[in-house]
Amino acid sequence: MHATTLNLGELFVPLWCGTFECSNTDTVADWSWAKLRGDVWKTHGAAVAAARPFIPGSFDRPPRDICLKINSGYKAIEWQGYLFGLAPAFLYQILPWDIWRNFCQMVQGVRLALQRSITQEQLFLAQKHLDSFHKGFETLYIQRRTDRLHFLRPCVHALLHLGLEIPRLGPPCLYSTWTMERTVGNLGEELRQPSQLFANLSERGLLWSQMNALKAMIPELADPSVTFPSGAVDLGQGYALLKVKQRYASYPSNHEDQAIQIYFEKNISDVRYSRFKVTRWARLLLPTGQIAWSAWREKLKAIDTLRRSRCVKVRNTVDRIEFGEVLYYFQVFVANQTRTIAMVRIYSRPDAFMLEESLGAAYSVTEKPLDEANTMHVVDAKSILSVVSVQPWTYRNISGCHNVSFGKKWA
Repeated sequence: MHATTLNLGELFVPLWCGTFECSNTDTVADWSWAKLRGDVWKTHGAAVAAARPFIPGSFDRPPRDICLKINSGYKAIEWQGYLFGLAPAFLYQILPWDIWRNFCQMVQGVRLALQRSITQEQLFLAQKHLDSFHKGFETLYIQRRTDRLHFLRPCVHALLHLGLEIPRLGPPCLYSTWTMERTVGNLGEELRQPSQLFANLSERGLLWSQMNALKAMIPELADPSVTFPSGAVDLGQGYALLKVKQRYASYPSNHEDQAIQIYFEKNISDVRYSRFKVTRWARLLLPTGQIAWSAWREKLKAIDTLRRSRCVKVRNTVDRIEFGEVLYYFQVFVANQTRTIAMVRIYSRPDAFMLEESLGAAYSVTEKPLDEANTMHVVDAKSILSVVSVQPWTYRNISGCHNVSFGKKWA
């Protein structure tokens, strides 16, 4: 928990700001990576703070202005959102290219390693990135100088063991401090007697351990019932439509109607399509526990209170993952069955230059106009995998200026 958040953050940011401890035989003027200084640092902090409305509420606490709040109790969850969410894109063309790419190696390696489940190929790739990052850190920052050995803090070396321990211990997210602190909090809130505090805590821990062991041995003892709020529609497999529901059905726009027609041709070819009214739904509960909103209702919120949750990760086909913005959800009854589908504005494919240069750490997409052909897609509600954050962002590559949105995929 702290190794990949607080410890790495309190190493990298002072290095990039030129405020890290400097030996008498060294000088900050020789630090090619110290670019976050003066107005650049203030502008960067403001950009981090401005990202808040576009980070879903399910992502927990968004990072504050790091320029103003770094010494005011910057939380581990804020460091996580900054380092592994915003920084790969926001630091592009601020840090030197080799320093930025080295940082992206660390980000991508940690992202892969901290997944709740990981394949053997992903494990090898994560360890490869972390090994390369460690070698690059020594080469780029320390440069074989004894007066810079203090740059190599234990948290940097610890990353070398992150992937190596997964075959023995499992994914780190299952035994990290995040899990332990949540467990301590859950047990602590059950305490009701002020006397013999730690004895009571031990008893509650023992009771939960016994209950979990019984449920593992006899799954029938676990309570499978799931309750939904009033008016919700259970779709099965952890999905559910949630209110608000449109009171009066209305016709979709011409571009939306074309997308519905294409969906019918691909999935319900034996039924002749004719234009019909749809009743919009505002939200969809996902198996991940996230709630995917829709532009139909979420755009009514003020920007200062918004935590945008309508951008989603979609499995459009068997092996094609795409990202888009949900406009609304609706149901159709056809061929003796009810289908729950979503109208989604699909973003462009990722910018190949940025994706390759960042080793997959920065995923850049372009937001297409609503009236552009092939922008609207109708997808099954159960093809929506998770809610993601998509940040407005502009960068300039070799071929010129591109206005893009940076989509962050957090496990």
